[in-house]
Amino acid sequence: MSGYRSVIKATAIALWALAHLISSIGLWCRNLYNIVIRLIGQVNNMALLKQRITETINVSESGKQYSEILDRVYHGEEQIIIEKNGIPLAAIVPLSVVRDAEARQRERVRSSLREVHAAFAHVPEDELES
Repeated sequence: MSGYRSVIKATAIALWALAHLISSIGLWCRNLYNIVIRLIGQVNNMALLKQRITETINVSESGKQYSEILDRVYHGEEQIIIEKNGIPLAAIVPLSVVRDAEARQRERVRSSLREVHAAFAHVPEDELES
């Protein structure tokens, strides 16, 4: 596990250095900078997800152990994948995982809106359609 963390950390550092290099040189490709920044976030999220214990359990066992599974997820920061015939159907994850995903989605929407606003900032208001 520590080897995985060091690879994630090294990758994040390399991506961060690349992002700053692109930014400081002032390359025309601002989109590349944004892509690299997003990759850093994804790498960091992968590291956080990997730290949780993930267990896979089949549907019939999950029904028998439902209360215990909920307790383990709530107290132990575990995540449980429920599968049927070897096919993953659902996951029981801590509520913090859902809230974090929702917050990241809201930030992506805000970021997109800021980009659209910036793209049209130079256009006079009378030229914009209502």
